[in-house]
Amino acid sequence: DVGSGVGREVWGVTCHPSKQLSATVSSDRTVRLWDLGTGVMDAVTTLKSAALSADFHPNGSHLAVGCLDGSVLVLSPNLQQVHLIRDNSAQVQAVRFSPDGRYLAVGCG
Repeated sequence: DVGSGVGREVWGVTCHPSKQLSATVSSDRTVRLWDLGTGVMDAVTTLKSAALSADFHPNGSHLAVGCLDGSVLVLSPNLQQVHLIRDNSAQVQAVRFSPDGRYLAVGCG
């Protein structure tokens, strides 16, 4: 099953805008990409902090991830870090790209 695993909680999920692909973020500090056609995990990376939220850019070129330590990561399709935003220490509970992809909204709590 997509997102299944032992010893971790999935805290966020998002679907790719044009591919049968989803991304999950978890309490175990991982970001995982899942093939929705097969249910198989395609890729995984481990972050420095647990992640609470994720959102694909509208054209699918990037994945934004909001973390418990207050950071926001922008990852490439192969889960390599492209950009890091560390603007505060409050946990990032939500990240969302605008429909045109020009802006990234960040909700902290």
